[in-house]
Amino acid sequence: MMLSQKKAAEAEEARRIQEKREFDKSASILLHGCSLWIISSNKRADSRTFYLSSDYEMIYYRDDGPYRYPLAKSKATIIDMSDIKDVCSGYRTDVFQSCAEDKKFAATYREDCCFSFLLTFGTTLDLVAENREICAAWTNIVQRLIKEDPSEIYENRLKKFLRKCFRLADTSGDGHLGFEECVKLVGYLNKQVSRETTLKFFMAAGATAIYTESPGVALLDRDGFHKFYRLLTDRKDLKDVFMKIAAFPVVEGLDELVKHGHKVWTLHHLRAFLKDSQKEQRCSNDECKKIVQMFEPGELLRLTDQLSFTGFQNYLLHQKQFLQKADSEWKGPGNNAPPIRILKLSITVISAQHLPKAEGKDWKSITDPYVQIKLLGDPRDCSKEQTDFVANNGFGPTWNKAFKFLLYEPEDAVIRFKLKDKASFGSDVFIAHCIIPVMSMKEGYRHIQLFDKQDNLLAMSTLFVLVEKEPIYYANGHVLLRD
Repeated sequence: MMLSQKKAAEAEEARRIQEKREFDKSASILLHGCSLWIISSNKRADSRTFYLSSDYEMIYYRDDGPYRYPLAKSKATIIDMSDIKDVCSGYRTDVFQSCAEDKKFAATYREDCCFSFLLTFGTTLDLVAENREICAAWTNIVQRLIKEDPSEIYENRLKKFLRKCFRLADTSGDGHLGFEECVKLVGYLNKQVSRETTLKFFMAAGATAIYTESPGVALLDRDGFHKFYRLLTDRKDLKDVFMKIAAFPVVEGLDELVKHGHKVWTLHHLRAFLKDSQKEQRCSNDECKKIVQMFEPGELLRLTDQLSFTGFQNYLLHQKQFLQKADSEWKGPGNNAPPIRILKLSITVISAQHLPKAEGKDWKSITDPYVQIKLLGDPRDCSKEQTDFVANNGFGPTWNKAFKFLLYEPEDAVIRFKLKDKASFGSDVFIAHCIIPVMSMKEGYRHIQLFDKQDNLLAMSTLFVLVEKEPIYYANGHVLLRD
Protein backbone atom coordinates (compact mmCIF):
# COMPACT_ATOMS: atom_id res chain seq x y z
CA MET A 1 0.00 0.00 0.00
CA MET A 2 2.81 2.40 0.94
CA LEU A 3 4.63 1.61 -2.32
CA SER A 4 1.55 2.39 -4.43
CA GLN A 5 1.06 5.69 -2.57
CA LYS A 6 4.69 6.60 -3.18
CA LYS A 7 4.35 5.84 -6.89
CA ALA A 8 1.14 7.88 -7.08
CA ALA A 9 2.87 10.83 -5.37
CA GLU A 10 5.85 10.56 -7.75
CA ALA A 11 3.51 10.43 -10.76
CA GLU A 12 1.62 13.50 -9.50
CA GLU A 13 4.88 15.39 -8.98
CA ALA A 14 6.07 14.44 -12.49
CA ARG A 15 2.74 15.66 -13.89
CA ARG A 16 3.08 19.01 -12.10
CA ILE A 17 6.64 19.45 -13.37
CA GLN A 18 5.54 18.70 -16.94
CA GLU A 19 2.60 21.12 -16.65
CA LYS A 20 4.93 23.86 -15.42
CA ARG A 21 7.33 23.28 -18.32
CA GLU A 22 4.49 23.50 -20.83
CA PHE A 23 3.12 26.62 -19.10
CA ASP A 24 6.54 28.35 -19.14
CA LYS A 25 7.10 27.44 -22.79
CA SER A 26 3.72 28.84 -23.86
CA ALA A 27 4.02 31.88 -21.61
CA SER A 28 7.38 32.82 -23.15
CA ILE A 29 5.65 33.22 -26.54
CA LEU A 30 3.10 35.59 -25.05
CA LEU A 31 5.64 37.57 -23.00
CA HIS A 32 7.76 38.32 -26.08
CA GLY A 33 4.68 39.46 -28.00
CA CYS A 34 3.16 38.28 -31.24
CA SER A 35 0.97 39.64 -34.03
CA LEU A 36 -2.74 38.83 -33.94
CA TRP A 37 -5.57 40.02 -36.15
CA ILE A 38 -8.58 41.63 -34.49
CA ILE A 39 -11.73 40.67 -36.39
CA SER A 40 -14.71 43.03 -36.46
CA SER A 41 -18.31 42.25 -37.45
CA ASN A 42 -17.80 43.75 -40.93
CA LYS A 43 -15.02 41.19 -41.60
CA ARG A 44 -12.30 43.79 -41.18
CA ALA A 45 -9.01 42.41 -39.85
CA ASP A 46 -6.58 44.78 -38.03
CA SER A 47 -3.11 43.56 -37.13
CA ARG A 48 -1.91 44.39 -33.61
CA THR A 49 1.00 43.23 -31.47
CA PHE A 50 -0.28 41.50 -28.31
CA TYR A 51 1.75 41.00 -25.14
CA LEU A 52 1.20 39.27 -21.82
CA SER A 53 2.54 41.43 -18.97
CA SER A 54 5.45 39.91 -17.04
CA ASP A 55 3.34 39.67 -13.87
CA TYR A 56 0.65 37.72 -15.82
CA GLU A 57 -2.03 40.18 -14.68
CA MET A 58 -2.93 41.92 -17.94
CA ILE A 59 -2.78 41.76 -21.71
CA TYR A 60 -1.93 44.83 -23.72
CA TYR A 61 -1.81 45.47 -27.43
CA ARG A 62 -0.92 48.30 -29.76
CA ASP A 63 -0.24 48.92 -33.40
CA ASP A 64 3.35 49.44 -34.47
CA GLY A 65 2.80 52.89 -35.96
CA PRO A 66 4.66 56.02 -34.84
CA TYR A 67 3.55 57.76 -31.65
CA ARG A 68 3.12 61.43 -31.04
CA TYR A 69 5.60 61.09 -28.19
CA PRO A 70 8.05 58.16 -28.39
CA LEU A 71 7.67 57.05 -24.78
CA ALA A 72 3.92 57.58 -24.54
CA LYS A 73 2.77 53.98 -24.18
CA SER A 74 -0.75 55.15 -23.35
CA LYS A 75 -1.54 54.26 -26.97
CA ALA A 76 -1.59 50.65 -25.82
CA THR A 77 -4.97 49.11 -25.01
CA ILE A 78 -5.02 47.22 -21.72
CA ILE A 79 -7.13 44.19 -20.85
CA ASP A 80 -7.07 43.18 -17.18
CA MET A 81 -7.35 39.43 -16.57
CA SER A 82 -10.30 40.10 -14.25
CA ASP A 83 -12.22 41.50 -17.26
CA ILE A 84 -12.02 38.19 -19.15
CA LYS A 85 -14.85 35.80 -18.28
CA ASP A 86 -13.86 32.99 -20.62
CA VAL A 87 -11.80 32.02 -23.66
CA CYS A 88 -13.12 29.96 -26.56
CA SER A 89 -11.49 28.52 -29.68
CA GLY A 90 -12.75 28.46 -33.25
CA TYR A 91 -15.79 30.15 -34.79
CA ARG A 92 -17.77 30.21 -31.53
CA THR A 93 -18.87 33.84 -31.25
CA ASP A 94 -21.51 35.69 -33.26
CA VAL A 95 -18.81 37.73 -35.01
CA PHE A 96 -16.87 34.69 -36.17
CA GLN A 97 -19.98 32.75 -37.19
CA SER A 98 -21.19 35.68 -39.27
CA CYS A 99 -17.78 36.18 -40.90
CA ALA A 100 -17.28 32.45 -41.56
CA GLU A 101 -20.32 32.40 -43.84
CA ASP A 102 -18.03 34.11 -46.34
CA LYS A 103 -15.93 31.32 -47.93
CA LYS A 104 -13.09 33.71 -48.67
CA PHE A 105 -12.90 34.66 -44.97
CA ALA A 106 -12.96 31.02 -43.88
CA ALA A 107 -10.18 30.17 -46.34
CA THR A 108 -8.02 33.10 -45.17
CA TYR A 109 -8.57 32.74 -41.41
CA ARG A 110 -8.64 29.05 -40.52
CA GLU A 111 -10.85 28.04 -37.62
CA ASP A 112 -8.03 26.30 -35.75
CA CYS A 113 -6.19 29.65 -35.56
CA CYS A 114 -9.19 31.62 -34.25
CA PHE A 115 -10.08 32.34 -30.63
CA SER A 116 -12.09 34.87 -28.63
CA PHE A 117 -12.02 36.55 -25.24
CA LEU A 118 -15.49 36.90 -23.67
CA LEU A 119 -15.33 40.10 -21.63
CA THR A 120 -17.24 40.98 -18.47
CA PHE A 121 -18.93 44.01 -20.04
CA GLY A 122 -20.80 41.84 -22.58
CA THR A 123 -18.54 42.11 -25.64
CA THR A 124 -16.04 39.79 -27.28
CA LEU A 125 -12.56 40.32 -28.63
CA ASP A 126 -12.22 38.06 -31.67
CA LEU A 127 -8.68 37.19 -32.70
CA VAL A 128 -6.74 35.19 -35.25
CA ALA A 129 -3.21 33.88 -34.66
CA GLU A 130 -0.58 33.12 -37.30
CA ASN A 131 -0.69 29.40 -36.53
CA ARG A 132 -2.45 26.89 -34.30
CA GLU A 133 0.50 26.73 -31.83
CA ILE A 134 0.23 30.45 -31.02
CA CYS A 135 -3.56 30.14 -30.83
CA ALA A 136 -3.24 27.25 -28.34
CA ALA A 137 -0.68 29.18 -26.29
CA TRP A 138 -3.03 32.16 -25.86
CA THR A 139 -6.12 30.08 -25.09
CA ASN A 140 -4.39 27.72 -22.63
CA ILE A 141 -2.45 30.37 -20.72
CA VAL A 142 -5.31 32.87 -20.42
CA GLN A 143 -7.76 30.13 -19.47
CA ARG A 144 -5.48 29.10 -16.63
CA LEU A 145 -4.78 32.65 -15.44
CA ILE A 146 -8.43 33.76 -15.27
CA LYS A 147 -9.24 30.79 -13.03
CA GLU A 148 -6.54 31.75 -10.50
CA ASP A 149 -7.61 33.59 -7.39
CA PRO A 150 -5.65 36.85 -6.85
CA SER A 151 -4.96 35.83 -3.25
CA GLU A 152 -3.50 32.51 -4.46
CA ILE A 153 -1.19 34.35 -6.87
CA TYR A 154 0.20 36.47 -4.05
CA GLU A 155 0.44 33.54 -1.64
CA ASN A 156 2.34 31.47 -4.21
CA ARG A 157 4.79 34.35 -4.74
CA LEU A 158 5.23 34.74 -0.99
CA LYS A 159 5.81 31.01 -0.43
CA LYS A 160 8.40 30.92 -3.20
CA PHE A 161 10.10 34.01 -1.77
CA LEU A 162 10.17 32.57 1.77
CA ARG A 163 11.58 29.24 0.55
CA LYS A 164 14.37 31.14 -1.19
CA CYS A 165 15.07 33.22 1.95
CA PHE A 166 15.18 30.10 4.14
CA ARG A 167 17.61 28.29 1.84
CA LEU A 168 19.81 31.40 1.69
CA ALA A 169 19.87 31.78 5.48
CA ASP A 170 20.32 28.09 6.29
CA THR A 171 24.08 28.09 5.74
CA SER A 172 24.51 24.94 7.85
CA GLY A 173 21.99 23.08 5.68
CA ASP A 174 20.34 21.40 8.70
CA GLY A 175 16.81 22.68 7.96
CA HIS A 176 16.82 25.07 10.95
CA LEU A 177 17.96 28.64 11.56
CA GLY A 178 20.14 29.73 14.45
CA PHE A 179 20.29 33.26 15.79
CA GLU A 180 23.41 34.24 13.82
CA GLU A 181 21.81 32.89 10.65
CA CYS A 182 18.77 35.10 11.35
CA VAL A 183 21.02 38.13 11.85
CA LYS A 184 22.48 37.52 8.39
CA LEU A 185 19.02 36.90 6.95
CA VAL A 186 17.85 40.36 8.10
CA GLY A 187 20.84 41.80 6.25
CA TYR A 188 20.01 39.80 3.12
CA LEU A 189 16.45 41.15 3.37
CA ASN A 190 17.96 44.64 3.12
CA LYS A 191 17.07 45.98 6.54
CA GLN A 192 19.21 47.21 9.43
CA VAL A 193 17.88 45.89 12.73
CA SER A 194 19.74 45.84 16.04
CA ARG A 195 20.86 42.49 17.44
CA GLU A 196 18.63 43.12 20.47
CA THR A 197 15.51 43.55 18.30
CA THR A 198 16.47 40.56 16.14
CA LEU A 199 16.86 38.43 19.29
CA LYS A 200 13.45 39.62 20.51
CA PHE A 201 11.82 38.56 17.23
CA PHE A 202 13.83 35.33 17.22
CA MET A 203 12.54 34.25 20.64
CA ALA A 204 8.99 35.53 19.96
CA ALA A 205 8.90 33.39 16.79
CA GLY A 206 9.24 30.29 18.97
CA ALA A 207 12.96 29.49 18.90
CA THR A 208 13.39 26.22 20.82
CA ALA A 209 16.30 24.19 22.09
CA ILE A 210 16.79 21.34 19.60
CA TYR A 211 19.46 18.67 19.96
CA THR A 212 22.14 19.13 17.31
CA GLU A 213 25.90 18.69 17.35
CA SER A 214 25.82 21.57 19.86
CA PRO A 215 23.09 20.58 22.38
CA GLY A 216 20.87 23.33 23.73
CA VAL A 217 21.28 25.74 20.81
CA ALA A 218 18.06 27.69 20.12
CA LEU A 219 16.82 27.19 16.57
CA LEU A 220 13.85 28.08 14.34
CA ASP A 221 12.18 25.51 12.12
CA ARG A 222 10.36 26.57 8.92
CA ASP A 223 7.16 27.49 10.77
CA GLY A 224 9.16 29.53 13.26
CA PHE A 225 10.94 31.25 10.40
CA HIS A 226 7.57 32.28 8.90
CA LYS A 227 6.59 33.82 12.27
CA PHE A 228 9.95 35.62 12.40
CA TYR A 229 9.31 37.03 8.93
CA ARG A 230 5.84 38.27 9.90
CA LEU A 231 7.26 40.06 12.95
CA LEU A 232 9.83 41.69 10.71
CA THR A 233 7.23 42.90 8.19
CA ASP A 234 5.06 45.03 10.46
CA ARG A 235 3.23 47.44 8.08
CA LYS A 236 2.65 50.63 10.06
CA ASP A 237 1.79 52.43 6.80
CA LEU A 238 -1.19 50.11 6.28
CA LYS A 239 -2.22 50.37 9.93
CA ASP A 240 -2.40 54.15 9.60
CA VAL A 241 -4.82 53.81 6.66
CA PHE A 242 -6.90 51.21 8.47
CA MET A 243 -7.15 53.02 11.80
CA LYS A 244 -8.50 56.24 10.25
CA ILE A 245 -12.00 54.79 10.10
CA ALA A 246 -11.82 51.62 12.24
CA ALA A 247 -14.14 50.97 15.20
CA PHE A 248 -14.30 48.45 18.04
CA PRO A 249 -16.27 45.27 17.25
CA VAL A 250 -19.74 45.21 18.76
CA VAL A 251 -20.61 41.54 18.33
CA GLU A 252 -20.80 39.08 21.23
CA GLY A 253 -17.82 36.74 21.26
CA LEU A 254 -15.31 39.37 20.14
CA ASP A 255 -14.59 40.69 23.65
CA GLU A 256 -10.99 39.50 23.41
CA LEU A 257 -10.38 41.80 20.42
CA VAL A 258 -11.76 44.77 22.36
CA LYS A 259 -9.66 43.84 25.41
CA HIS A 260 -6.47 44.03 23.34
CA GLY A 261 -7.49 47.26 21.62
CA HIS A 262 -8.10 45.66 18.22
CA LYS A 263 -10.51 47.46 15.90
CA VAL A 264 -12.40 46.27 12.83
CA TRP A 265 -14.22 47.53 9.77
CA THR A 266 -17.91 46.88 9.25
CA LEU A 267 -19.37 46.62 5.75
CA HIS A 268 -20.20 50.33 6.04
CA HIS A 269 -16.52 51.18 6.67
CA LEU A 270 -15.35 48.97 3.82
CA ARG A 271 -17.92 50.38 1.40
CA ALA A 272 -16.90 53.96 2.29
CA PHE A 273 -13.23 53.10 1.74
CA LEU A 274 -13.90 51.51 -1.65
CA LYS A 275 -16.05 54.40 -2.80
CA ASP A 276 -14.17 57.41 -1.38
CA SER A 277 -10.52 56.31 -1.36
CA GLN A 278 -10.35 53.61 -4.03
CA LYS A 279 -12.92 55.19 -6.41
CA GLU A 280 -14.29 51.72 -7.13
CA GLN A 281 -17.47 51.49 -9.17
CA ARG A 282 -18.48 48.20 -7.60
CA CYS A 283 -18.88 48.76 -3.86
CA SER A 284 -22.25 47.22 -3.01
CA ASN A 285 -22.85 45.25 0.17
CA ASP A 286 -22.48 42.00 -1.79
CA GLU A 287 -19.09 43.09 -3.15
CA CYS A 288 -17.94 44.03 0.35
CA LYS A 289 -19.10 40.68 1.72
CA LYS A 290 -17.06 38.90 -0.96
CA ILE A 291 -13.95 40.79 0.14
CA VAL A 292 -14.54 39.85 3.79
CA GLN A 293 -15.12 36.19 2.93
CA MET A 294 -12.02 36.04 0.73
CA PHE A 295 -9.49 37.91 2.88
CA GLU A 296 -10.60 37.85 6.55
CA PRO A 297 -8.83 35.01 8.45
CA GLY A 298 -11.03 35.22 11.57
CA GLU A 299 -14.00 32.85 11.35
CA LEU A 300 -16.26 34.82 13.72
CA LEU A 301 -15.46 38.07 11.92
CA ARG A 302 -16.33 36.43 8.59
CA LEU A 303 -19.63 35.22 10.00
CA THR A 304 -20.46 38.75 11.18
CA ASP A 305 -19.20 40.50 8.00
CA GLN A 306 -16.39 42.41 9.70
CA LEU A 307 -12.82 42.97 8.55
CA SER A 308 -9.80 42.99 10.86
CA PHE A 309 -6.54 44.77 10.10
CA THR A 310 -5.07 41.44 8.95
CA GLY A 311 -7.98 40.99 6.55
CA PHE A 312 -7.57 44.55 5.27
CA GLN A 313 -3.83 44.00 4.78
CA ASN A 314 -4.52 40.77 2.90
CA TYR A 315 -6.95 42.62 0.63
CA LEU A 316 -4.53 45.43 -0.27
CA LEU A 317 -1.57 43.07 -0.73
CA HIS A 318 -3.54 40.64 -2.87
CA GLN A 319 -5.13 43.28 -5.08
CA LYS A 320 -3.92 42.79 -8.63
CA GLN A 321 -5.87 45.55 -10.33
CA PHE A 322 -3.68 48.65 -10.38
CA LEU A 323 -4.25 49.37 -14.06
CA GLN A 324 -7.53 50.20 -15.74
CA LYS A 325 -8.63 50.88 -19.28
CA ALA A 326 -7.51 54.34 -20.32
CA ASP A 327 -10.25 56.87 -21.03
CA SER A 328 -10.90 56.72 -24.77
CA GLU A 329 -11.82 60.42 -24.85
CA TRP A 330 -10.69 63.40 -22.86
CA LYS A 331 -13.47 65.94 -23.29
CA GLY A 332 -15.49 68.38 -21.27
CA PRO A 333 -19.08 67.78 -20.11
CA GLY A 334 -21.66 68.28 -22.87
CA ASN A 335 -21.61 70.30 -26.08
CA ASN A 336 -20.81 73.59 -24.33
CA ALA A 337 -17.71 72.25 -22.57
CA PRO A 338 -14.90 74.68 -21.78
CA PRO A 339 -12.07 74.47 -24.31
CA ILE A 340 -9.33 73.43 -21.86
CA ARG A 341 -9.40 70.53 -19.45
CA ILE A 342 -6.41 69.90 -17.18
CA LEU A 343 -5.82 66.90 -14.95
CA LYS A 344 -4.61 67.56 -11.44
CA LEU A 345 -2.67 64.43 -10.49
CA SER A 346 -1.61 63.78 -6.88
CA ILE A 347 0.80 60.97 -6.07
CA THR A 348 1.67 60.20 -2.46
CA VAL A 349 4.69 57.90 -2.25
CA ILE A 350 4.00 56.06 1.00
CA SER A 351 6.43 53.15 1.21
CA ALA A 352 8.20 50.32 -0.62
CA GLN A 353 8.52 46.63 0.12
CA HIS A 354 11.28 44.06 -0.46
CA LEU A 355 13.61 46.17 -2.56
CA PRO A 356 16.56 44.22 -3.99
CA LYS A 357 20.12 45.17 -3.15
CA ALA A 358 22.24 46.87 -5.76
CA GLU A 359 24.43 44.44 -7.68
CA GLY A 360 27.54 43.35 -5.80
CA LYS A 361 26.34 44.24 -2.29
CA ASP A 362 26.72 41.65 0.48
CA TRP A 363 24.44 41.01 3.46
CA LYS A 364 26.12 43.74 5.52
CA SER A 365 25.44 46.48 2.96
CA ILE A 366 21.96 47.93 3.38
CA THR A 367 20.23 50.09 0.75
CA ASP A 368 19.47 53.80 1.30
CA PRO A 369 16.54 54.09 -1.14
CA TYR A 370 14.71 57.05 -2.58
CA VAL A 371 12.07 57.41 -5.31
CA GLN A 372 12.21 59.52 -8.45
CA ILE A 373 8.99 60.39 -10.26
CA LYS A 374 9.34 61.42 -13.88
CA LEU A 375 6.45 62.48 -16.12
CA LEU A 376 6.89 62.13 -19.89
CA GLY A 377 4.65 63.23 -22.76
CA ASP A 378 3.63 66.71 -23.86
CA PRO A 379 6.51 69.17 -23.18
CA ARG A 380 4.21 71.17 -20.87
CA ASP A 381 3.65 68.07 -18.75
CA CYS A 382 7.24 66.86 -18.40
CA SER A 383 8.57 67.17 -14.86
CA LYS A 384 10.68 65.36 -12.29
CA GLU A 385 10.42 65.04 -8.50
CA GLN A 386 11.98 62.84 -5.85
CA THR A 387 11.71 61.87 -2.20
CA ASP A 388 14.45 62.08 0.40
CA PHE A 389 16.42 58.88 0.96
CA VAL A 390 15.71 56.50 3.85
CA ALA A 391 18.87 55.26 5.56
CA ASN A 392 19.56 51.54 5.93
CA ASN A 393 16.18 50.15 4.95
CA GLY A 394 15.47 48.52 1.61
CA PHE A 395 13.03 46.08 3.22
CA GLY A 396 10.23 48.50 4.10
CA PRO A 397 11.25 52.17 3.72
CA THR A 398 8.56 54.80 4.38
CA TRP A 399 8.44 58.28 2.84
CA ASN A 400 4.84 59.59 2.99
CA LYS A 401 5.76 62.29 0.48
CA ALA A 402 3.02 63.89 -1.66
CA PHE A 403 3.58 65.33 -5.14
CA LYS A 404 1.12 67.28 -7.32
CA PHE A 405 1.20 67.68 -11.09
CA LEU A 406 -0.92 69.55 -13.66
CA LEU A 407 -1.24 67.68 -16.98
CA TYR A 408 -2.46 69.41 -20.15
CA GLU A 409 -2.34 66.23 -22.28
CA PRO A 410 -2.91 63.43 -19.75
CA GLU A 411 -3.86 60.89 -22.44
CA ASP A 412 -0.28 61.14 -23.75
CA ALA A 413 1.40 61.19 -20.33
CA VAL A 414 3.48 58.37 -18.93
CA ILE A 415 4.76 58.24 -15.36
CA ARG A 416 7.97 56.50 -14.40
CA PHE A 417 8.76 55.52 -10.83
CA LYS A 418 12.48 54.86 -10.42
CA LEU A 419 14.00 53.69 -7.13
CA LYS A 420 17.69 54.37 -6.52
CA ASP A 421 20.24 53.67 -3.79
CA LYS A 422 21.85 56.82 -2.38
CA ALA A 423 25.61 56.46 -2.71
CA SER A 424 28.07 57.90 -0.21
CA PHE A 425 30.55 58.34 -3.04
CA GLY A 426 30.01 58.42 -6.79
CA SER A 427 26.73 58.01 -8.65
CA ASP A 428 23.52 56.70 -7.10
CA VAL A 429 22.65 53.16 -8.14
CA PHE A 430 19.48 51.94 -9.91
CA ILE A 431 17.33 49.52 -7.87
CA ALA A 432 13.99 49.10 -9.67
CA HIS A 433 11.41 50.94 -11.75
CA CYS A 434 7.97 50.89 -13.31
CA ILE A 435 6.46 52.83 -16.26
CA ILE A 436 2.69 53.38 -16.38
CA PRO A 437 0.33 55.38 -18.63
CA VAL A 438 -1.24 58.05 -16.41
CA MET A 439 -4.78 57.47 -17.69
CA SER A 440 -4.45 53.75 -16.95
CA MET A 441 -3.63 54.28 -13.27
CA LYS A 442 -6.41 53.46 -10.84
CA GLU A 443 -7.07 55.89 -8.02
CA GLY A 444 -6.71 54.97 -4.38
CA TYR A 445 -4.18 53.10 -2.26
CA ARG A 446 -2.28 50.78 -4.59
CA HIS A 447 0.77 48.54 -4.63
CA ILE A 448 2.75 49.06 -7.85
CA GLN A 449 4.72 46.05 -9.06
CA LEU A 450 8.40 46.85 -9.71
CA PHE A 451 10.79 45.62 -12.40
CA ASP A 452 14.57 45.42 -12.87
CA LYS A 453 16.63 47.14 -15.60
CA GLN A 454 15.74 44.42 -18.11
CA ASP A 455 12.04 44.80 -17.24
CA ASN A 456 11.95 41.44 -15.48
CA LEU A 457 9.35 41.22 -12.72
CA LEU A 458 10.72 41.59 -9.17
CA ALA A 459 8.17 39.23 -7.65
CA MET A 460 7.89 40.68 -4.11
CA SER A 461 9.08 44.25 -4.77
CA THR A 462 6.32 46.86 -4.67
CA LEU A 463 5.83 50.60 -4.23
CA PHE A 464 2.84 51.60 -2.10
CA VAL A 465 1.22 54.84 -3.28
CA LEU A 466 -1.96 56.88 -3.06
CA VAL A 467 -3.20 58.05 -6.47
CA GLU A 468 -5.70 60.91 -6.76
CA LYS A 469 -7.02 62.55 -9.94
CA GLU A 470 -9.06 65.73 -10.29
CA PRO A 471 -10.09 67.07 -13.72
CA ILE A 472 -10.25 70.88 -13.78
CA TYR A 473 -11.88 73.01 -16.53
CA TYR A 474 -10.32 76.33 -17.48
CA ALA A 475 -11.35 79.22 -19.72
CA ASN A 476 -9.52 82.52 -20.01
CA GLY A 477 -7.30 81.57 -17.10
CA HIS A 478 -10.22 80.95 -14.69
CA VAL A 479 -11.40 77.70 -13.13
CA LEU A 480 -14.96 77.10 -14.35
CA LEU A 481 -15.79 73.64 -13.09
CA ARG A 482 -14.29 70.71 -11.21
CA ASP A 483 -15.54 67.19 -11.83
